[in-house]
Amino acid sequence: MNIYKKNFYWIVIPAMLIFFVVMILPFLLGFAYSFMPWRGTYFDPNEPMFMGLTNYVRLFSNPELLRSFAYTFELVVISIVLQIGLGLALALAVSKLTYGKGIFRSALFLPNFIGGIVLGYIFAFVFNQLFSEVLFTSEDSFFNYMLQDRSKHIWAMSMMLAWQSVGYLMIIFLSSLNSIPKHLMEAATIDGANSFQRFRHVTLPLLMPAITISLFVTVSGTFKVFDQNLALTNGNYDTTLISLEIYKIAVRDSKHDYGVAQAAAFIFFLVIAAITISQVAYTKKREVEM
Repeated sequence: MNIYKKNFYWIVIPAMLIFFVVMILPFLLGFAYSFMPWRGTYFDPNEPMFMGLTNYVRLFSNPELLRSFAYTFELVVISIVLQIGLGLALALAVSKLTYGKGIFRSALFLPNFIGGIVLGYIFAFVFNQLFSEVLFTSEDSFFNYMLQDRSKHIWAMSMMLAWQSVGYLMIIFLSSLNSIPKHLMEAATIDGANSFQRFRHVTLPLLMPAITISLFVTVSGTFKVFDQNLALTNGNYDTTLISLEIYKIAVRDSKHDYGVAQAAAFIFFLVIAAITISQVAYTKKREVEM
């Protein structure tokens, strides 16, 4: 222990230095560029070096960016309901198994290992070929050409993200379920509580720490979706999420307006931080001691 205390700073300083160079410094530079006419490799000579809030004004006058913000919020709400609900349902189902629990747990967790780009291309094939040309060929079918319709695409994206994430959330809920003392459930049963009442008044309150973590993971992860959106539709058909829209402003547009893109990224950071901190604070208050 004395050795660790003696060498504490020599151990910590390299890690903190790397964190500063990789995370803090780019964040500060990006924030500074949000007030400048930065074009990626040069500063626009037709604009003043310090533009004040001009980039932020342009940001809020960009209809495509505002639409992508709204679309991202819709996806977050659907993902919360779908992923948390399915993750909890699967955890409750697997916890009741007597045999093969490990096999089911591993099988449901496996999709979490698939990378976003690969996952996007897999589901692009599923929706474009398997669903649209093999299984649901009728134009009246909801599953026909899901990626070409904005109202359908959001459900396609939600299904893909849920398939990837519910196994991970299931593991979180399973860990919490296994930590609930059995005597609490037995006492509730003796008092005459049925299955729903035991879940509502015993299981659910004790699952609040797991719900806090799962909500944080789902909300922050869905807000940051980029590669799946890029692979699934390339942002076509008004199905661009905010991360991809920021990329388009900075890289794809002929103007390469990195200043506006950095302003959008900073606002996006503030929105995610405000939502996740509020969510964690709210759910933390409802956690109970076992």
